[in-house]
Amino acid sequence: MIAMAASLSAIGCRPEAASDSASEPVETAPAPTAAAEDGPYAVGARTIRFTDPRGKDLVVEVWYPASVAEGAEADPYPPTTLSRAAVRDATTDLRGAPYPVVGFSHGFAGIRFQSVYLTEHLASHGMVVIAPDHARNTFLDLDESAVVEVLIERPGDVAEAVDEVFRQAAGDGWPAGLVEDGPWIAAGHSFGSYTSLVLGGALVDYTGVTAFCDESWNLACSFAATRDAEEVQARVDGTRTADPRVSGVVPMSPGLWYAFGANGEGLAQAAPALMLAGDRDQVLEYREDARPTFEHHGGPATLATFSRAGHYAFSDICAIAPIFTTECQEEEAGWVSIEAAQQASATLVTAWIREHLSLGVDGDAALLEQPAWDADGLVELETK
Repeated sequence: MIAMAASLSAIGCRPEAASDSASEPVETAPAPTAAAEDGPYAVGARTIRFTDPRGKDLVVEVWYPASVAEGAEADPYPPTTLSRAAVRDATTDLRGAPYPVVGFSHGFAGIRFQSVYLTEHLASHGMVVIAPDHARNTFLDLDESAVVEVLIERPGDVAEAVDEVFRQAAGDGWPAGLVEDGPWIAAGHSFGSYTSLVLGGALVDYTGVTAFCDESWNLACSFAATRDAEEVQARVDGTRTADPRVSGVVPMSPGLWYAFGANGEGLAQAAPALMLAGDRDQVLEYREDARPTFEHHGGPATLATFSRAGHYAFSDICAIAPIFTTECQEEEAGWVSIEAAQQASATLVTAWIREHLSLGVDGDAALLEQPAWDADGLVELETK
């Protein structure tokens, strides 16, 4: 995603709105809708900035159920022209609060709003999604010399962002009452899939990277070769990694299983997972990365393999920078329709989270079984 910066259309950034008080719940929560449909809530998006207890400045996007004025138009995500349904700084809708929380980690050289097709969909179904930028690893500030430091700090970025929203929600201003400190779901794409697994309890054993790179070579090895494995492991051990509140993980385009030991043994400790992978992924290759990550996971876990999908099917890169990858050419280049892959993945993730949290929504359990996907041949499910 390094080349994305060259393809962005810059627009003027809107200043953040002053902190507003949340509305009081006056109605019962709306009835849930099918996972494949838009949810019953309008969607708000808000950017928060703060300095976390580590002394690190974080920029975080929060998507949430909102009350939106009739005729309100969706806002873009500066500095891009990307927009879908979210209205910036809309009033919180507390009819179903407190809502389940999902922490999202973007990919290498991605950005916090790289997968709004999913984050907005989850918010429309009554979830709050919290996504930080991983400094020095977005398409706006990529520093390839800092990749190992980013690897070490990524889990803490997400956990601290979630903590801050919990803290603010316990106060009197925005987002009072929206969420409560407690269990949450960790999700992520590509490098973010590693982040989500660490947050979900997978034990990092960085010596596995050395062992893997002695036998193979990929982009991760080019970064790992610049640092001593024992030094990196010591720094990992001394920073925030797993969050005991994470009850489930959703790694998309997963890989880097060797960061959890030479045989991926640290993945046996990870929280229950739904993994989404494209069988034509050319970045974290399906056979070498996605499948071993699933196979080493201790379970319960489900792997959803998307036919003819590549690495970026679970992102909005084709809306942000359509010339970045041939995946955006879709059928012309033999790739799956991005729209179809996004629709299916948003449906699966919504259904899996609701089932995992025992929310009891009719139809969700069936979507996690293969017969629901046999008609179009897009998704193959494997569960253990």
